[in-house]
Amino acid sequence: GKLQRRVTIIPLDKITPRRVSSAAVDRASTMANNLNSTAHPAIELVGFDEEVRNAIEHVFGSTLVVDGMKAANSICDATKTRTVTLDGDVYEPSGLISGGSKDNLGSTLSKISQLTVASNELKEKS
Repeated sequence: GKLQRRVTIIPLDKITPRRVSSAAVDRASTMANNLNSTAHPAIELVGFDEEVRNAIEHVFGSTLVVDGMKAANSICDATKTRTVTLDGDVYEPSGLISGGSKDNLGSTLSKISQLTVASNELKEKS
């Protein structure tokens, strides 16, 4: 087509949301703490309108955002859950690893994580 960049259209009436199990989130958090890292479900780090919840859960619901490559790899292996580092490297349960480029994805994830931490700190002070 004539679009300037690639797009994906998600039919809201035909998709099923994906979610990381609470057991996987708990295990990832424990492992991350033991590795001096952090791990959060990606869905908790993005803002969205409720009307597109199914699409957001379809895209981000089965992913954990982890601070650090070693932690991301270990957590992916242990929980069989896709992990993404703040630099944008992706670890798949199948063993596939993609990344290496320092494009805007890593800086965007890093900014989202910083914003979430700052928001939580602000809530605690209120």
